[in-house]
Amino acid sequence: MLGLCMFGALAAAHVPQGWRLSKRWQLLGQQRTGVALCSLAALLMLTGYLLYYFAPEDLRPALGIVHAMLGVVMTALTWVHRRGKA
Repeated sequence: MLGLCMFGALAAAHVPQGWRLSKRWQLLGQQRTGVALCSLAALLMLTGYLLYYFAPEDLRPALGIVHAMLGVVMTALTWVHRRGKA
C-alpha cells in the first residue's frame, strides 16, 4: 500500500512536470523509461490486487512470481530512469 501512495504522489506531481520538461529539453530517453515505469506500476497494482483479493489458490504462486519479477524490473528501470541514460 505504501507503493500505491508513492506512485500516487509521483503521478500527481512528478509525471506531468517531467512530461512537459522532457519535450522542452529533448529528454526522450527519460520520457520512454517514465512511460515504462508507469506501465509497470499499473501491472504491479493489478497483480497485487489479484494476489490479495481475487487469485485462486492454484494460481497464487505463479502470480506471486510474476509480481516479484515485475518489482525487480521496476527497480532496475527506476535506476536507469534516474540516471537519464536511456
